[in-house]
Amino acid sequence: MPPRCVGAEGMGFMPAALDHAQGANGDVIEFAPQSSGIAQGRGRRPPRAGGRALITGYGRRRTVLIADDEVRLARAMVAMLDDEELRTVLVHDGAAALERAQALRPDLIILDVMMPGRTGIEVCASLKTHPDTRDIPIILVTARAEKIDRMLGDAAGADGYLTKPFSPTELIELVNQALAGRPIDT
Repeated sequence: MPPRCVGAEGMGFMPAALDHAQGANGDVIEFAPQSSGIAQGRGRRPPRAGGRALITGYGRRRTVLIADDEVRLARAMVAMLDDEELRTVLVHDGAAALERAQALRPDLIILDVMMPGRTGIEVCASLKTHPDTRDIPIILVTARAEKIDRMLGDAAGADGYLTKPFSPTELIELVNQALAGRPIDT
């Protein structure tokens, strides 16, 4: 039975299925849904009905890098996006986020602002100045909601800003906007 995840607002839910592989250094956990049929060679299952936004198309599964040192919230975000049939890669510090972003070149990066080592702002600024990663949309996630914090994120090149606590719907809407190449409304 998959683990129970609890998000920032205490919402409890069970993800459809979680597979994970931990890197040798213990920092990286990769999650992907088992039920998509891709691993079994059956191709992508059709979009679900019911009015929920479907983030991925019929092509390859989109990858989202999530960097947050708050493990419970990070895993809750993974479960939310896993429900949307995205491949997620989770790291818990800024240095690992920078390394994985450069190695993977994900479709989207979600960075916590306050992390050990390099902050999300520093990682964002670094990625936005590198030619291989500058076009990857970045959403900053933080508990700090002051105007100066947004200004710092904007100066670093962040594409969106999400203030904790947030609902699954808010996260999924921002992810949808970012992956569709639309400006992120924050």
